Amino acid sequence: NMAYDKSNAKKETSFNYAEELGFAMGEIQGYIDFFHGKPNKWTNSVPSTSDIKNIFDLIKEPDDYKNSFISTFITKFKEGYENGYRKVKYEPYMDAIEKGAVDGEKLGKIMGANNGKYDYYMGRDNQWTRNLPSDKQIISMFSLSKDYNGYSNAFISAFKKSYRKSYEEASRMARLEYSTFQFEKGYSHGFDIGSIKGKNTAKIDVMKGVG
Repeated sequence: NMAYDKSNAKKETSFNYAEELGFAMGEIQGYIDFFHGKPNKWTNSVPSTSDIKNIFDLIKEPDDYKNSFISTFITKFKEGYENGYRKVKYEPYMDAIEKGAVDGEKLGKIMGANNGKYDYYMGRDNQWTRNLPSDKQIISMFSLSKDYNGYSNAFISAFKKSYRKSYEEASRMARLEYSTFQFEKGYSHGFDIGSIKGKNTAKIDVMKGVG
């Protein structure tokens, strides 16, 4: 049993070498071909059988191992190549979408908060769409036409969502702050007036001999 396990472990390790090397070399070649403007066609770039034998010195290996290694290498090369080619092709768009969402959320939050407070102190209702810029205005304000469509679309969507949330929160916070101020001011005035009134009443009582 021990001999059998060791034999299997050795084959599995060798098999994994072919997988890892094939995928890694295919992925790198996919990057290279994309940047050189070549089509996504792995068969034009995969090493020939004789090249694989020479690169990995398979001539000295048994035929079953050699054939297994080559077959596995080519399969994983194809997988790695296509993954690498598409990754470097589409990754900038994914990055742009993620960045657009982050930037739109940040700027929408700032503008929404400013407009929310302003509208409240101007005596207006909590209506977030009142001064919300149109898509064209947002594109113009932030020069979005100069970037990927994915970036600008993500920016606009995140901007509006963040604007609404920030606007409504700012409007409510302004109302709360004002109400708190008025309450504290009224309480303070009431306390002062009550204190003065109480002192004067006490003086009158003393003068009248009430006590």
